Amino acid sequence: MALKLYKTADKDDYFDSLDPFTVTVDGRIGGIQDHKIYLRNDDASYWYDNVSVSLSDTSPSSHVDSTQEGWYWKLSQRDIELTHEEWTAITPGTTLTLTESIGNSQLGDVVTFIPIWVRVAIPRGQDIETLTTITFQITATEYLI
Repeated sequence: MALKLYKTADKDDYFDSLDPFTVTVDGRIGGIQDHKIYLRNDDASYWYDNVSVSLSDTSPSSHVDSTQEGWYWKLSQRDIELTHEEWTAITPGTTLTLTESIGNSQLGDVVTFIPIWVRVAIPRGQDIETLTTITFQITATEYLI
């Protein structure tokens, strides 16, 4: 699959196993962090439909599956940052389904960076740590042009 997640809207600034998505948390005080990332097709030979993004954690004590009390993660497709009310309307842990296809049967879109907001809530009384085990699962129907 030619879909990748990016730190910025720059084709050379993508996440990979050597440079994963990370969240540094100061659990002493807890709080909320919002991160803007981007989804992009990097192969003009393909286009995608039914695209969805979800989170998983490869560590033994997952921070994304609601088993760690007080932690939650939310995803939203939007260019500008969401308001408190908009974030409140999103159920934690749900899969984000994109509202449009990436490209079409005539053209594989490799130009558009689709903005995705990631919100993580960290409860008080946690360790100070950098989470590097959070992974994004991208599923889609892939079509050859």
